Amino acid sequence: MAINSAEEWLEKAINTNHITLFDHQNLKLCESLGEGSSGQVRRAEWNHNLALTLNVAVKSLKGLQNSTADKDYREMVKELQLLQDTTMSPNVVQFYGVTKEPDGMNSMSVVRGHPPYIEPLCFKGNYWPDARSDIYSLGVVLWELSSGRPPMTHISPSAIGYNVVMGMRESPITGTPDGYVQLYTECWDGKPENRPNIDSVYKRLKFIGWPEEQDVYDEGWIFASLLAKSSAKYGVQNGIPIL
Repeated sequence: MAINSAEEWLEKAINTNHITLFDHQNLKLCESLGEGSSGQVRRAEWNHNLALTLNVAVKSLKGLQNSTADKDYREMVKELQLLQDTTMSPNVVQFYGVTKEPDGMNSMSVVRGHPPYIEPLCFKGNYWPDARSDIYSLGVVLWELSSGRPPMTHISPSAIGYNVVMGMRESPITGTPDGYVQLYTECWDGKPENRPNIDSVYKRLKFIGWPEEQDVYDEGWIFASLLAKSSAKYGVQNGIPIL
């Protein structure tokens, strides 16, 4: 049967489990993060399960000027399709699902940063990222550069938060300099106060001892140094240098 409207598309996607529908009662709305022509965005605490509360960004279509139900659904579907196409990219927000507000049919998309790069305290609730959170993300990026692959690909996105809170991290790659391993291990320490600042990261990267068989001009290691240098000058956000 042909789908004649965006609302029907969304309902079918939910009924076939292609998109998860969350209980709105599990969301505790917090402060506003912004409002534009395409919707309102607020921070919320999402009780994912008894052991895990996530800080998420919630986008609502409710209350927009010149809004109609059909327009709301069409805008929502366009955004959901885009998120589904890009959700596995490490530099794109992670899509979790949608929820319905108790007093109406307007839907909200629930999104957040890519889980492997997010520090443990953000998964526990009542904590908002700061510069030390960026150092955690940078530590994951440094490990990724040494491994040549994205982090935690063997774990489902919904399970990453719990495992990170419980202390899980990626294992060092054989042949990685000890100083480099020590550095990214300190960066992704579970306690923010134990993490080095970005200036310290850059200085230590410059003096790491390379194995004799390791070409010091290897592209990955040079990129790690350039990444830290850029971060020291401009800052980082979710592990990505702000240029």
